[in-house]
Amino acid sequence: MSLNVFMITKKEYINIGGRAGREAETARFEDGEFVEMFVNTPLDVAEQRDPKGLYNKARGGGIPNFTDINSPYEAPKNPDFEVDTSVLTSEHIAEQLVANVISELELQQ
Repeated sequence: MSLNVFMITKKEYINIGGRAGREAETARFEDGEFVEMFVNTPLDVAEQRDPKGLYNKARGGGIPNFTDINSPYEAPKNPDFEVDTSVLTSEHIAEQLVANVISELELQQ
């Protein structure tokens, strides 16, 4: 059993260009080689949790291409797993993701 994690940097995300770019990137993988996890944090929750005030700075024009403020964010259409960080603790999210990934890997064997 193996687990490969595909993560991208913010710079790569901007270059991919939203949902269409992500879908093109994930199309490189065979069925069963890629699991899309959407860690969903509503914008208002992200702004409340922003200790550096980056959202306010972006709203004032101080940060260009800031996701969901002056640059659109397109959530995945059909992620394999989704967790809402506004209602779950980080511990519960970790447990849920680990359980789901292990289940997915077991189904593939």
